[in-house]
Amino acid sequence: MPLSTWRRLVGSLLVVALVVGCSTDREQTLIGTWQGDPLSGTFAAAKMKEETPGATVAEARAAAAALANTAIEFRKDKTFQVAFQGQTFDGTWTFNKESGEALLNILESSMPLAEDGAKKPKEPMFWVAQLDDQDYRLGLFMMPPESVALMKKSLDGKKQGLSNGISLYKQ
Repeated sequence: MPLSTWRRLVGSLLVVALVVGCSTDREQTLIGTWQGDPLSGTFAAAKMKEETPGATVAEARAAAAALANTAIEFRKDKTFQVAFQGQTFDGTWTFNKESGEALLNILESSMPLAEDGAKKPKEPMFWVAQLDDQDYRLGLFMMPPESVALMKKSLDGKKQGLSNGISLYKQ
């Protein structure tokens, strides 16, 4: 085989190896800690204030701080912990690689989840976390999947307030 053919073959193999080596597994991207961002928390709070007549500046600042201090840790063993406003929520998760959506099954909380003070939900309790298309930002929706789908459908592509969830970024 001529030297130029060998070079092309080796070059092609290197390109294939590079592409395969650089492709990301969305689920593996999810694993780790995601943290709120002060700037995106401020923007979300400002949008909330704009959409909520009567909200004070102090309430908007408190909302921004709460959003910025939100975090979630996805573990390899399919468990997670969400930290939000001094409370924690623990459970298990599943992931849809095509949609980038994680379904969070809340199993326990540091705060009561029921009227009787129980820290475990009486009925299944689910939240949603959605990776953006670039796997850069994670939107956390502290509501059931049906509510997330209904909200997104009702907005019909228009962005409002927390329509993309609480913005979290990989740490």
